[in-house]
Amino acid sequence: MSEESTPLLAGQPKRSTWRYYLLEVIVFLFCAAHSIGDLTSYQYVYTSVASALNYTEDKNSTNDKECIANKSYPNYVLEQKVAKEAAMYQLYFGLAAGIPGVLACVIFGTYSDKIGRRFMMVISMVGIGGRAAVYVGVCHWNLSLYYLYIGYAVEGISGSLPTMVLGIMAYSADISAVGKARTLRLVVVNAVGGLATAAAYVISGYTIVWLGYDYTFAVVVGTFLVACILILFLPESRQGQGMEDMTFRQYLYRAVKFYFEGSRTNPNRYFYIFSMLAFTCAIIINNCIFGTETLFMLNSPLCWMSVKIGDFGAAKQTFERVLGVSLIALLLRCCREHTIIVVIGILYISSLSVEAFATNDMFMIIAAGLGVGSPSFSTVIRSVLSGNTDKDHQESSGMFDDWNVNLCYNAKFQDSLENSKHTQLCSSIFTATGTILLSAIYEWTVELMPGGVFLVMAGIILLAMAFMGYVESLKW
Repeated sequence: MSEESTPLLAGQPKRSTWRYYLLEVIVFLFCAAHSIGDLTSYQYVYTSVASALNYTEDKNSTNDKECIANKSYPNYVLEQKVAKEAAMYQLYFGLAAGIPGVLACVIFGTYSDKIGRRFMMVISMVGIGGRAAVYVGVCHWNLSLYYLYIGYAVEGISGSLPTMVLGIMAYSADISAVGKARTLRLVVVNAVGGLATAAAYVISGYTIVWLGYDYTFAVVVGTFLVACILILFLPESRQGQGMEDMTFRQYLYRAVKFYFEGSRTNPNRYFYIFSMLAFTCAIIINNCIFGTETLFMLNSPLCWMSVKIGDFGAAKQTFERVLGVSLIALLLRCCREHTIIVVIGILYISSLSVEAFATNDMFMIIAAGLGVGSPSFSTVIRSVLSGNTDKDHQESSGMFDDWNVNLCYNAKFQDSLENSKHTQLCSSIFTATGTILLSAIYEWTVELMPGGVFLVMAGIILLAMAFMGYVESLKW
């Protein structure tokens, strides 16, 4: 495999202006605002549905609301009805944002060289901020939840989160020197995003209590606005450059046909197919557990309020990022990647299984502890895939990507950045599909077993491990 020996933007002037460091500030503001908006939206929809069904609770309380354990009690049935209807709304919201989001992401990703990285950041931020603005109006004037479909459609048209991530990733690589400097920049950007997400968990809980839902969403809109203004001061890293060598359609076809070539021309065909199936299973759970878990914590038997959900989420995020990375680093010293997949997979399944039967805080704490390496599960699978892919087909192994994996991908294979233009398209498809799937499963199972959806997730992770077991057997 050849190594990259020239900067990504050969011939460009040396970048030393302080304005390039605005990127980290923008990433922090975006991740914080996006996380607060998502957390608050799930809780607002749940509260709004509860109010419509005359199941009231004190949303401004810092204490957990009273749970109803007796299944024959009328209010217990009402609790489950609230959870079921809230999940249904999230399912349809996912459709409203996901369908146009796929089309928008492929268009913006394809022409990112022409329109520039800043445009991708601004357009996605305007769309997500637009969704938050619709929430402000709905919350303030107590409008029907049906108006929220407008906000989610606007977010989808903008390309939503995948377009923003692709813009940030591309910009980070554009302005970084080849080698360790670029790797460090990508790692720093990821760390800033993680820090912002952890902070958002805490902030969202208290802002809901202190300000209410409408002003919390107003803070989100204001934060996006500040971030957009800062982007105007960010120098453009790449713009007006075309795709002379290959069109997007040709590039996508080249990447896809790699998985369907005959065994003579592609002896590793089944390795890639089953590795991708495993990665798809992992990324669906990693990217989509957030919303379902929030609904589960709001409902019986936990009945957590916004502050507690925020505090728990912040602690869990910090714990997973600090100890999770340490665990992976330790295992890499003494274990093969396939062994790490088994270890992390068993812990992941154990965590989801404990959460499925959670009836109190202790169960959730144990589940969080067992899931310490869960965010790295898809990353290790992606590493196995990339490690066995030649440079000419790195775009094929990059077809299905997420934020953390994209960082590893671009840090290790720096000459393949342009090959990842369509990776966020596939990430968008799987995230939208996973959100819809898990919301539907939660809706179907909440009355029978509130945590049943986590057992389904555990089964999907087990399936991913089985796929990787078959991949390992191909080497025998």
